[in-house]
Amino acid sequence: MSLSQQTTSSGIQASLKRSREQKEVQIALWVIEASTSTGESKGGPAVLCAYEATNVSHELHNSEQAGARDTLGPAVSFTVPCIAGGKVYVGTASELDILGLLSQRRSSAVAM
Repeated sequence: MSLSQQTTSSGIQASLKRSREQKEVQIALWVIEASTSTGESKGGPAVLCAYEATNVSHELHNSEQAGARDTLGPAVSFTVPCIAGGKVYVGTASELDILGLLSQRRSSAVAM
């Protein structure tokens, strides 16, 4: 399998997730970035992005696309998303954000 490379404007902090569907292996690269939409260089919300691992120029998900529904807490350095049980867990400066399919979603944040 060949993987492509792409550099994002912020540092890459990522996890790989493999899933088997219809006898085909799909791999997503999950990345946490600091938001640039607020115009702040520090303290802005974290942004969770997913890229197709074999073509990282193809973005599969971006938490800024859903407006306030998927807004994460303040970004921190040196953290990676954790994928378990069909959900993505993102630790931020003030909370633990849990994202999943809308039909499975019960809570978006746990205060720290």
